[in-house]
Parts: sequence; C-alpha cells; structure tokens
Amino acid sequence: MNALSRHLPVETALFAVLGTRYPLHPLPTLASNSLNAMVTPVSKTYRNAMEPLVVQEVQRQMQQLAPSALRHVNADDVIAYALNSLPALYATTETGWLWQQSRAQKDLAGQVSAAVCQGLMVVHQTPERSEDRLCSPESSLFAAQKALQELSIYLGCPNLTWLNLLPAIKSTLAQVARRTA
Repeated sequence: MNALSRHLPVETALFAVLGTRYPLHPLPTLASNSLNAMVTPVSKTYRNAMEPLVVQEVQRQMQQLAPSALRHVNADDVIAYALNSLPALYATTETGWLWQQSRAQKDLAGQVSAAVCQGLMVVHQTPERSEDRLCSPESSLFAAQKALQELSIYLGCPNLTWLNLLPAIKSTLAQVARRTA
C-alpha cells in the first residue's frame, strides 16, 4: 500500500493503482448475505509463525518475575499485546511455516523480546481486565460436547449427535404431549 492509497477511499485507491480515474463499471453494492455467499468458509489452514515465539518469550520472561508480580499478570494479555505490536508472519504450508519461523528467530528476536517486555509492563500496571474473556476453540468444543452428552442423558437418546438433535427433541416433546393429553 503506498502513501497515496492510505488516505483515499478504497475505490479511489484501487483506481489509482489500476491507472484509471473513474470506474469503468459501477461497483456493486453487496448485501451482507451475497457477500457471505461469495466468501468461502474459513478452514483455519493458516497460522501466524510469531505466536509460538511470543508464547515462548512470555514464558521465559515470566519465569524471571517475582511470584507477587505474577498474580497481577495474565499471560494471554501479554501475548496479545506483544503480537499486536509485531509484524504478523502467516504461512499456509509447512515449508512456509518453517521459513517464517526461521526468519522470525533470526531477524525479529530482539523485537519479540522488547514487545513482550513492554507487554509485561503494561499488563502489570493495568491488571484489572474484563471478565468476558474469549474462549479457546478447544474449550468451546469441549463445552458443546459436554452439553450434547447431558442432552443425550436427559432425552434418553444414547446415540445423540448434533445432526439428530432436533428430531430427538421433537420426538421427546411429542411423547410428553401424548402422555399429558
């Protein structure tokens, strides 16, 4: 992105890059549904090579803190702070991942250490954080599976899955309606 395009609307910047002054065709206005239809579902086959390096550095620096200081520091907050101040190095292949990791270790180790140190200071100075933390996909999946297991017991359907949940509920409700009628 050049300096010109940072200060212009997207369409103007696009036309500047393409070398035209006005759009040849009017840009379509997309409703959110049509946009969603055009975007493929995210399969999470990309990763930021900086994340494991920042996590390792946070763990290393937190080991050097006094136990009293650790009570006021949430590692996730420090990791997020550091990652937000570092360049993202995404990869979609194993080769790309290894290359980005190597690049980060060689060229950005000092920046990673400094970003984590700054993150530790900021988080330590402002320990009060909101309690509405994001759930990891793993914990969300675990909670969903646990809820499905409980529903399976409650509905008396030992082979309950997310795919047959609605028919199982409808069947159970129909049985209850017949009993009470």
